[in-house]
Amino acid sequence: MATMTPAHTPIVPMWTASRNGPNTLRGEAGDRVMRPMVRERPRGCPMPCLLGRSLGACAGGIFRGGSLRGACGGRRWRMPAAAQPLLRPPLALSFAGYADGADPRALIDRAHDLGFRAVALDATRPGLRPRELDRSARRELAALLRRLELRCAGLDLWIPPAHFSDPARTDRALDAAGAACALAAELAALAPGSARAVVSLTLPEECPPPVRRDLEDRAARVGARIADHAWPPAANEGAPDPNAPLGVGIDPAVLLLRKQDPAAAASQHAHRIVSTRLSDSDGAVRVAPGKGGLDVAGYAVALATGGIGGDVVLDLRGLRGQDEIARDALDAWANPGPWE
Repeated sequence: MATMTPAHTPIVPMWTASRNGPNTLRGEAGDRVMRPMVRERPRGCPMPCLLGRSLGACAGGIFRGGSLRGACGGRRWRMPAAAQPLLRPPLALSFAGYADGADPRALIDRAHDLGFRAVALDATRPGLRPRELDRSARRELAALLRRLELRCAGLDLWIPPAHFSDPARTDRALDAAGAACALAAELAALAPGSARAVVSLTLPEECPPPVRRDLEDRAARVGARIADHAWPPAANEGAPDPNAPLGVGIDPAVLLLRKQDPAAAASQHAHRIVSTRLSDSDGAVRVAPGKGGLDVAGYAVALATGGIGGDVVLDLRGLRGQDEIARDALDAWANPGPWE
């Protein structure tokens, strides 16, 4: 195994590709040389390396166990211990499927008590539906978030995907999505730190192009973005636009149920991702994060190295013991290490 040259000065946790050589990494302490260099990806590698081919990692190279490696079996390089930590995106709590029947404002208090600093509101829950909230109610909701120092990480709108392709229901589904975008944008403006106006939903596999264009127009009109959590994601037409109003959402449980690797998917579609979630599956049903097939550490690093911003939304739909799972997930996410 090739190793990094000995360090003579302190090394900071974060690394980027250096311009001073095709096989170097740069930290704030200076360059470190890495040898040897793999000049092309292994056959069958589905995507480019996160850190650039010049670093020799393939298929979404990630820092794991002190090594930089390709998820598809590329070579490894031993990294200094100080280079291993990566800052994880903050974790938000989704209200979708959480404590069904509970008062939304009580849920906001509960999220704060659990230690969360961001929440994703459920746009289908009574008391949080956009059509039920007038201007005064929206200001009161934003004031509650400000008082508890909570960010709004966006809105979840989990209506049946078929509603967007059924002519009898399309207009209502589009109106619901547009109203959710408007509410997300308003809360982002009223609640400090909530800079991302995001609505998460799932579109049908064969979503009519006019419907997609309508959604894009509605989101762009209010300055919001929509994350489509359907998998596989819709084909990208033309040059990729990282600021497009309609982008990709990553829900690990959905990918695992389709036998896909969430970390690899996040790396491959990083430039199109609008929202990411923390969830897990044992291949049959949703389970608590870390109890199924999700490599939580690898997924977290893929998000960090892919430059995917915003809160990662903890998804508790279909789970029992949600408060305990939420507390454990928040603690484990804040303290990188083996996920138990």
